[in-house]
Amino acid sequence: MQEGNGDQHPSQGIEPIPTRGSKLSRFFRKPDKTSVPGGDTAKSEVSTNLTTPETRYLHLLTTYNVPWDTEKTARDVWQNFFDGQGGTLDGVRSTTQEGQVTVSGDSEYDYSHLLHMGGGTKSSEDPSTVGGYREGAKVAALMMLTKMGATQVVHESGDWRLTYYLDDVSDYTNGDQPAKGLYARIEKAKHQQGSRFRADFADPKIAKEFVAARDLFYHKDNPDFQDPTYNNTEVGGFKIHVGHKGNVYEGGQRRGFKKYGDPKGDSYAVEDVTIWTRGKVFDPDRDRNAVDKYQVKRQMLDGIVRAMSVDDIRNTVAQNPDFWHKSETLGTGSDLLSEMANVYKYTHKGEPMHFPSEYIASDITTMNFRAELEKAGYIICNSSMSNFGMPTASEAYAKMQEHHKLEPSEAEQERITLLQDFTREIVKLDSPPIWLFSKTNEKSIVHGQHTPDFLWISQEAIHGEFSDALETYLHEIAHGNGRGHDTQFAYTLDSHVQKAMQALTRTITDPTSAEAQRVKNIMQQWEEIGGRLQALDQTENDTVPNAS
Repeated sequence: MQEGNGDQHPSQGIEPIPTRGSKLSRFFRKPDKTSVPGGDTAKSEVSTNLTTPETRYLHLLTTYNVPWDTEKTARDVWQNFFDGQGGTLDGVRSTTQEGQVTVSGDSEYDYSHLLHMGGGTKSSEDPSTVGGYREGAKVAALMMLTKMGATQVVHESGDWRLTYYLDDVSDYTNGDQPAKGLYARIEKAKHQQGSRFRADFADPKIAKEFVAARDLFYHKDNPDFQDPTYNNTEVGGFKIHVGHKGNVYEGGQRRGFKKYGDPKGDSYAVEDVTIWTRGKVFDPDRDRNAVDKYQVKRQMLDGIVRAMSVDDIRNTVAQNPDFWHKSETLGTGSDLLSEMANVYKYTHKGEPMHFPSEYIASDITTMNFRAELEKAGYIICNSSMSNFGMPTASEAYAKMQEHHKLEPSEAEQERITLLQDFTREIVKLDSPPIWLFSKTNEKSIVHGQHTPDFLWISQEAIHGEFSDALETYLHEIAHGNGRGHDTQFAYTLDSHVQKAMQALTRTITDPTSAEAQRVKNIMQQWEEIGGRLQALDQTENDTVPNAS
């Protein structure tokens, strides 16, 4: 596990957020005593002058449609305690019995914040809190009473108790029926330090779901934060778990994660990694809807990885070999690896790392080449691993193929040069290097083969007619623009051959042009070299003993 800016206690997971006065106070600030549910552990002076119970209509009708399910509603209750505790649910207690849920914290606050839409002290501009719309407690109460089957919703703090309930609204009707709205009853209570929330649900399953929503937030027992791979106390961190899905936490609160085309998103959907930030990074969103991989990459990973030192990145990579080749190809884990690779090479100018010889970075897409490499025992890793100094697949393939390569004779090299000159000057294409092989000795290649760094051309083709050798060369060049015999490959090859044929035709139709003169010169040299090759072939044949 790597740690940036702060001590780490792996046995306890991530260290609780520092209290007021630390250098992190601008990110995780304890609220004032008259703030929100949960919070300051100091003794509160909050009290009320209530002598008789009061009832308030909050001007929220039951028809107020907010798309909050049980998890989102419960999340809003836990969120207030989370913000009150300075960015953790450590110290916040909960119980459930049958259908009753209770949550309690150490801070106290004024009940007036629960009576007004917009009432409260949290700001959407404050990076230390995940709320800020100042409506959550009221809307959550409405959802519990209308959608979740709650019979009562109670908040208590200091010496007061507030109970939300539904009742008829006298000055508004819903068709021919009286409309119902949200009311609050406030009364004096025996003073108890701290604050409490209680809800009674008809269905015990709802109560269990409510308590389970605790794990939507940072606390020391949340398994998502146990044994982090890297944690920076100012920015955030991540936990690598290849082959398992993880979560995204913004400011310590979980956000849903959605793939492209998925409008809803879900928990435990992030490929191979769990990621968290210490402050808010996404645009304000009342419902804290799901974020996608591109938002995570731009607004989370970039800041976290740029906070990592060169040693943090090197150690993270070295200690997680499965991450090199088993992370999902287009997943967020691969995005993290790619981001680390770029920062390591281009920002930190990190020295090349050393890897076991069987690991190679992917830079070959042709499946038959990959199959050959894997058959030879290579493990093909994420392409970004080359930025850490891992050899590439094309380098390994070239090395693996070296024993097939024939060193060209002087005459063969001259013909190779003529092929490259014609391709570059006349067809106007790049002329990649040519490696020779013998069709007699190498059965897996017919006339030629394309690789990312060079082209295989048979010795027999170089010894043959210029037009045949040229066609083979252009054929293999065209494989750089398409696989096998797909449409793109066929179109590219046809274009190359047409250019060559037009040049050859101009030696007849326009024989005095500079291009025609150059083509004739190349073909003449090819024929002259052919005589030397024939003599060489005859000499080699004469030295081979006759079979007895």
